[in-house]
Parts: sequence; structure tokens; C-alpha cells
Amino acid sequence: MRWQINQFIFCDEKQTLVSEGYSHQLEPMMVELLAYFCQHPNEIISKDRLIENVWQGRIVSDNAVTRIITKLRKVLHDDARKPNFIATFPKKGYKFIANIRLINENKDKQPSVDLDSESRKHLTKRPILLLATLLLIAGPIFWLLNKEQELSLESVGNREIKMSGSTVLTTDAGNEVQPSISPDGSRISYTSITPDSKTNLVIKSLNSYKKVYVQHSADENVGPASWSPDGKQIVYLVANAKACQYYTRKINGLKLGEPELIYNCKTGSYGSISFTHSNNKVVFSENNGVGTPYELFELDLINKTKTRLNQPNINFSSNRQFDLHPIEDKLLISSSDEQQWVGFYSLDLESEKLHLLFKQNAYICCGIWSHRGDRVVLMDGFPSYQLASYDLSGKDKKIIFSASEQIVRPYRHPNGKDYVYVAGRHNKDLKFVDLISGKSEVIADSSVSDRLPVFSPNGKKIAYISEATGSEQIWLYDMVKKQRKKLTSFDSHNHYFDLKFSHDGQALIALNINSIYYVSLANFKITKLPLPEQEIRAISFKTNQKISFSVKSQDKWQVHVYDLNSKSLQVEALDWKYVLHSRNSDNTIWIDQNNAVKSGVQGAISSNFPSEDISLITHRSLNIKKHDEQWFWLELGRNNTIKRYSEITQKIDTIVETTPGQLPSRFDISEMSLIFAYTKHRNFDVFSSN
Repeated sequence: MRWQINQFIFCDEKQTLVSEGYSHQLEPMMVELLAYFCQHPNEIISKDRLIENVWQGRIVSDNAVTRIITKLRKVLHDDARKPNFIATFPKKGYKFIANIRLINENKDKQPSVDLDSESRKHLTKRPILLLATLLLIAGPIFWLLNKEQELSLESVGNREIKMSGSTVLTTDAGNEVQPSISPDGSRISYTSITPDSKTNLVIKSLNSYKKVYVQHSADENVGPASWSPDGKQIVYLVANAKACQYYTRKINGLKLGEPELIYNCKTGSYGSISFTHSNNKVVFSENNGVGTPYELFELDLINKTKTRLNQPNINFSSNRQFDLHPIEDKLLISSSDEQQWVGFYSLDLESEKLHLLFKQNAYICCGIWSHRGDRVVLMDGFPSYQLASYDLSGKDKKIIFSASEQIVRPYRHPNGKDYVYVAGRHNKDLKFVDLISGKSEVIADSSVSDRLPVFSPNGKKIAYISEATGSEQIWLYDMVKKQRKKLTSFDSHNHYFDLKFSHDGQALIALNINSIYYVSLANFKITKLPLPEQEIRAISFKTNQKISFSVKSQDKWQVHVYDLNSKSLQVEALDWKYVLHSRNSDNTIWIDQNNAVKSGVQGAISSNFPSEDISLITHRSLNIKKHDEQWFWLELGRNNTIKRYSEITQKIDTIVETTPGQLPSRFDISEMSLIFAYTKHRNFDVFSSN
């Protein structure tokens, strides 16, 4: 069906919202909600009624409903304070107050034809762009020349979307991240991530809303970029599985010059790069490949000399992120230490003096200088919906901006007063699969992130982490009763990396940035274990009263065991790097210092499991599971898949693969049942405060 809603045409079948010069593809839940509003205009509708009729009675939080309302307001360009579409009635619900008319497809073709015609005129440019791109890929590797750039220009209409004191700067389908605005404020560069995880570098005019794609060969990911101080050049990253390179390119308006290779970085190094206050020098971060820490370097573009900068000690992800002072030749370096405390350091590029400003024990990325350079701006916790500023000693905290979406990272706007930020929603759901019958069901489908699923020992319950209440909490789903409940009320905005059941199913452990929490399911008491604050990996219960995990000691990952009764800590045999204990000792997995994978009591059983090309650790958790003679793992790539290997047949098969609307991630196995998290929807845009 189609409705005329004020200036918009809404089609629930095509899931589109169209007006002159504007077309937006809606998310499924937004379509359901808007269709229900159109069917019940000028009625005050409670959240309970929306959950019952739009969410079909699924258990979702009030926060989930609010977020979909916010998303719908965004695409309707509606202001909650002065609504033209969705009016809020505190403690009562919402009323859809727009002018609505159902369009008769056969008889009434007045405004709808013109608007759809305009929309089609706009949308027909996309096949032309696609054809041009395919033809150009067959040419030389660096094919984006001036004439061809004209084919890549796309007008999205002269429009400006404002919401909650923000301006939306990008509205592409998918994810837009890593923005950088030109010094004169006329253009923005950003990385656009496609559904198949390919990255494209886009440069867009903030005046005409035209944009150009900076492309190289078809298999290369391009971006992010940084502007030169005079706005006449960009420097950017081009990378794939076999190469990593930095290029500069002259730019006049949206017309790009030829790419100039300035540096071959280490393959697998995806660092940050930025011009200094000189057109002839850039600063960049580089590592020695996937999983190795980053270091900072300066590159002179005239003589191509590379100089290692004075910087904090190298630890883990370390010195990848930095920000150039708005006025002085200084860097603000965000770097974590061995205790996982995030430190913010000031480096004078002329004197090479390095000074620690302050540290924070929190899961926070990427501090930036304030506009005057006298304060540090950060996200306020995790998940974060606010930006906070601190003085240079880490005190005098002030909330400087609040957003309606989760903020990923802030940037300075060159206008000297506003901040640019990436914000949006990452929706992960959980799916249960019976590996024998092949039947599956979704067991957690809130509109936010549900992740880290783990089976109870008897396979009848599933614990997981959810952001349904606005912060990360542990939830429990009963497979028999088909009910879920929240177990914890953590009062801090921590980020969790792993979750494990005890062998008797009476307790859970949760790993955050540098701590392990023990959660008793008998009395729901939460205890933070008295462990040194440092990066922890591969947690599991060795017994009901002993917790196993790995920490780094003398440059080696070593297995440690904490006894809950004696409150003592001891080191396992030094040969072992990681261990994942199981209630059935035959399924316990051991990994030695040479990354050889074994199983059984004390790793006594060798295996023909093909582990050489498998990521053994992902996000601090062991990425392999074992059930009898079968091994399971997540194969990482542009399209993740869950694989299975049989020691008997010595064959590998795929049990879960990426499909539209499903990018699998963390998983668990119980007997012949599988539970896994998958990305259902991820949408991030670039905003500017105002």
C-alpha cells in the first residue's frame, strides 16, 4: 500500500519514503511502525500497544521502541519538540498527527506520479554509475580521471536534515565512518562501508550535495582520508589482503588529480594518517601486521624520509589513534598501558617532548583536542550518547553535547565551534539452530545489540549480553519456557568481551576490558575478582570454584587459575598459552606457545584439526569449540562463516554462512545445537552538532 504523508509518499511494499529530491530506504521495523501509524492516525497509542501490534508481542524494552521512534523521526525530518508527524504524550504514548491519505493505485495518480517520477529520475542514475564503474574496472588500476569523475557525481538534492541539535551530513545506505571536513568547510570526506564490508572513499560537497568516489582497483579498500592545511590535497589509505599503500591526490572542488604513491605500509596494517600543519608532512600509525601493536611515524613528502616519533610504550592496540592540535604542532595520542588504562598523551612534534595528560580506566576510543586545544573531548562511557570534555589533567568534566544515537567517535569541525561525530545503531540478534534437524529460531531480537551467547551445561538456557536497557547487561533466555530476563544491573558503562557458565550452571563469569566479574545465579550477587588490571583472554571455569584465564607475562601469554575459595592465584604449566575448559575434559582445548592445538586432560590428545589458517583468538575469546570428534570455528572475512571439521572424515563443511540480513559472529555449541550472534542491521551516519 502507499500513503501520502504530508510531503512524502510512503510505500510499505518497497519500504521507501520518497519526496522531491529525496528517497530513503526504511528498516523493516520502521516500515511496520509507520504503517501502523498510518492505519491509526490521531490516536494516542501506548508503548504496550505498539509492542503488541508492531512487535507482535515479542519481548522488547521501552528503549527499543523509543529508538525506532527516533529513527523514524530522523527520516521524516521531524522535531520532537515541534512535531509535524509524531507527537509524544508523556506517560501515555504517541500520536501520529500528519496529514495522511491512502493512495488509490488505479484512480488517484496526481501528486504520486510526479513525486515518483522525480524519485525515479534520481534513482536511475545508480545503474549508470554501476555500469560506468564496471567498465572502468577493466581499465588501468588508477582509472579515476577527470572525465570519469563526472560519471561518479551523484546529486542528492539541496537539503539539510536536522535533529536534536544536529545536522546529518551523510545519508547513504549502509555505514559512513571516519569523516574529515575540508579546512574551508565546503567538503567532507568519509569512508562508506558496503553490506559486504568493502570500504569506499567518498568526497561530498556540503553545498551542492554532489559526491565523488575515490576508487582504485576493484579488490582494494579505499579510505580513510585527511585534508592538507590548504584543502588542496588529500592523503588516504588503499589496502587489500596483499598490499597496504598511502596516496596523495590534488583536489579542486570535487575534481581529483592523479594519485601519487607516497608510502608502502606493512600488509595488514590499517592505521590512521593525517597531514600536520605543513602540506609537506604527514603523521601515520603502522604495525607489523594483523594482531601486532601500532607505532607512530612522520613522513616528509619532499624527500620521502620516515621518522619514528617519540611515543608511549607499545602495548596491545597501543598508539594507533592520534589527533593534531588545532593550532600548535602537537599530537594527542590515545594509548592503553599494560593495565588497560587509556592514557592521553601530548607530543610536541618540534621538541619531541612527550607528556602524559591523564588516564581513564574505561572502554573509550580516541580522545581529541577541543577547538582551543586547552581541553580533551571524549565519548562519555560506553555505550555513549554524549560527548564530554575534560581539562588537561582529566578533571572538570563537562557534558558538551547529547545525541539521540550511539556515538562511535568525535571529530572537530573546522568552523571552530561544532563537533562532527559518527553515530547510529548496531543491531545484533541471536539465532538457535538444531544441527540435526536444521530447524532454527531467533531467540533475541531487540532493536539493539544482543551478543556473546553461551549455553548452560544442560543446553536449556542461554546467557548473553544485551544493550536493551541502554547499557550492557547479562540476560538469560529459558529455551523451555521461551522467556528471558535481565540478570544484572551493572552501574558502569563497561564493554564485555566474553561470557561463560560454570560446570554446574549455577554461576557465570563475564570479562570486561580488564576485569572478571563472577555472577551467582543463586542470589544474583556480583563479585569483581581481585585480579591485576591488565588485558585478559580466554576465560573459562576449570571447576565450579576455579576460574582459568590467560594474561601476558614476560612477553608470553600464560594460563592462570584463580581459586574462589582460597582467593589465590597460580600459574599453570608455562607451555600453555590458552585453554578453554569443558565439563567433559575430552572437549577441553589447549593451545601451546607455538599455537599447536590439543585436547583432553592437560592437552594429552593430539589432533589432526587444521588450525594453521584459523584465527584462534577473536576479541579476547578462544574462537574454536570442540564436541566429541567435531571442531567448530568462526572463519573471519568479508563474509563470516561458521565451519565444522570432523576428525573421522577429515572433512570441513559450512554450517552457517552469510546471507542477506545475517552476518554471523560469536557462537557456542551444546551437544548438537548451535547458538550464534549475527548482525541484522548496522547503520551509522555522520552528524555535526550545531
